[in-house]
Amino acid sequence: MMLMLFVASSAGASTYVGLDDEEDVYILLTRLEGEGIVTSGLLATRPISRSAAMRLLEEAEQNDEGRS
Repeated sequence: MMLMLFVASSAGASTYVGLDDEEDVYILLTRLEGEGIVTSGLLATRPISRSAAMRLLEEAEQNDEGRS
């Protein structure tokens, strides 16, 4: 479900997740990193590419499935 929300919001022409436009994505990824669900550590550099954000969300989904 989380991935579907991101995909729907990333239909714009930009290659990068905008700092203002997609603030919710950064908040979500930061929370997931804080909880240890995302461990790649790519969030220190902004903006991140949309493909990197998708990879991080996929990583979170896989890691969360392993926790359940």
